[in-house]
Amino acid sequence: MQYMKATAIARSKEIRDDGTIIEVVVWELPEPLPPNKYRYKYRLYYGRPGEERVRYDNVAREGRPPSPVRSRVRVRVRVVGEASRRL
Repeated sequence: MQYMKATAIARSKEIRDDGTIIEVVVWELPEPLPPNKYRYKYRLYYGRPGEERVRYDNVAREGRPPSPVRSRVRVRVRVVGEASRRL
């Protein structure tokens, strides 16, 4: 698998009072990564230490398909500054 330079344009991690973690990371790629037609890669995570509830990666890695969605969770992402102009 070829690796290309990606620019992180949004990153948010929240640790809630109940110990759960919500993390969202978005990268912009210089060109689409086949078979996708868009230049964005993102990763979503919801869980707590030792207990993964939702984990999703929209791009396949090392010959594996993208991560399956195991649960549906509503996530609100607020992108500010330079990153908001890119999206």
